[in-house]
Amino acid sequence: MHGNVHSDLMNFRTKNISTLEPKFERKKGYRYNELDHGRTLREQIFFLNEYQKKSWLSEKDAVAVLQCPHCSSDQLCISFQCQLCSSSNISRGTAIQHDYCGNIDLDHKYVSPDGSLLCRKCKKALNAIGVDYLRLGSYYKCGKCGALLPTISHHYQCFECGKASTQEELKIIRLPIYSVNHEILKETLDRGSNLGATVTELKKLGINAIPYGSISGLSKIKHTFPLLIFDNKELPLLVVEIIESNNNDNNYDELNLLSFIARCNDAKIINKVLVVKPSLDENLRHLAEINGVVVIESKTDDPVLLGLVDIIKQAVHKALEIA
Repeated sequence: MHGNVHSDLMNFRTKNISTLEPKFERKKGYRYNELDHGRTLREQIFFLNEYQKKSWLSEKDAVAVLQCPHCSSDQLCISFQCQLCSSSNISRGTAIQHDYCGNIDLDHKYVSPDGSLLCRKCKKALNAIGVDYLRLGSYYKCGKCGALLPTISHHYQCFECGKASTQEELKIIRLPIYSVNHEILKETLDRGSNLGATVTELKKLGINAIPYGSISGLSKIKHTFPLLIFDNKELPLLVVEIIESNNNDNNYDELNLLSFIARCNDAKIINKVLVVKPSLDENLRHLAEINGVVVIESKTDDPVLLGLVDIIKQAVHKALEIA
């Protein structure tokens, strides 16, 4: 099981989390706070979709959020634009219609120095609402062309990429609110990945192996891996990641692989082993290799049969020789 996945599931279980709901955070936008590891909203959504497919989560509601069509950021600055001349020189207020002369303007335009209401067009006083004038509600006035409009166009500027969009161009993304299916979650965690035999074999060789251990990276974020190997100075020497490949969706495998590489780089891990069940796309294998990742393809739940112990043993011996 992928380290991030196991960490998420354990977090749901140990903290007895029953609901996952997107929350708005200042300077960050919407995030699922129940997921850690510094993932972006896009990555969080990706993982949550996978969890739902495995029936660990069930969608019960959703929040609709506007996103930039260029970079998918939900951090947007909104301004007004005149529908006639596209100027952003807009003021807003309650519009008043003077029945006597038909003048319509914003309410502050009628206020005289003594506080009474006076029509600037015909110079007559406004005495009683519903008798000689009406309040029309909220209106917008363009400072450039003078148009008085009941509705206004919205202009959206993205804080991330800086590009502008109209309301029609913006994307609407649904952020589901999930309930956690704890019974199915428990079955999954209890079944787990069969790392016990591997850890037992490694300990027989005097190798310090910790299943589902966590280490902090340079970013101060804790990264969890299915298997952590430490040297004789208790420093992390090698990590093992396990990915259950989705052969119908290379994007899923690619995201997991890139996540593994990024977490290893953050934690300054040199020796990296990736166990893939059952296989990995050839291009992704090449991507793994050029990033120093040893890939083992597995059609069984027992990594011992795959030579994983031998690879770890060689890495440990090599490290001891260098030391």
